[in-house]
Amino acid sequence: MNEADQIQSKEHLKSLKQAQTYLQNAMNSITQAEAMQNNLAIHQTEQHAQKAKQVLYQSKINQDPLIQTAEQDIEQAEKVIQQLKSSK
Repeated sequence: MNEADQIQSKEHLKSLKQAQTYLQNAMNSITQAEAMQNNLAIHQTEQHAQKAKQVLYQSKINQDPLIQTAEQDIEQAEKVIQQLKSSK
């Protein structure tokens, strides 16, 4: 692997790790929101999901299966948010 490929791989991995962090925060917020049905927790969940989306869409290699899986996780988080909002 040449140096340019290594740099690109590191940047790609960095984006995926950052998205993973936001997704984990979103999932933690969902758990909190479900337990407390708290407006703040719902808002935080929306923010984390939005940040994860931004990171994924900014990634140059958005055809990667890991990114597609992350996008599905974000969609699932957004569905839970909508369910929580509608149950209030």
